[in-house]
Amino acid sequence: MQNQLEKNKWFKGGTWGAVPRHHFHPNSHECYAILQGSSTLLVGVGPLDDPGIGKTIRVEAGDAIIFPSGVSHCSVDSEGYRYMGVYPEGAPKWKNEYCKDSSRWESICREAQQVPVPEWDPIRGHLGPLSRLWSGDSKLET
Repeated sequence: MQNQLEKNKWFKGGTWGAVPRHHFHPNSHECYAILQGSSTLLVGVGPLDDPGIGKTIRVEAGDAIIFPSGVSHCSVDSEGYRYMGVYPEGAPKWKNEYCKDSSRWESICREAQQVPVPEWDPIRGHLGPLSRLWSGDSKLET
């Protein structure tokens, strides 16, 4: 899996187990390549938000999931879960934000919105569906 992701210009930042703490990266997009086990991820909601607005997504070995910069995520349960975090070529070292200091939201949101859409989809390659979807192209192939 790592070779395929790197061929598509997304590079390994590390390998981790479940991260139960709400967090996001305002300066980089992130892809989880699930190496083993399974987890339920809570996406798009932080500890200061109404819990009803988030989405839960079940992932298991062989899956990949991509988090745009600024999108909160955490594991709410897991079983034998390990994932590799990969980041677009040229991305800075990711910063962790923990969704707790609302006084900084405006500047953090601006930072996240300025992260460029990657030209390479980590799974499908150059100008794959990810870059078209994030650029607002409604004519996506399946």
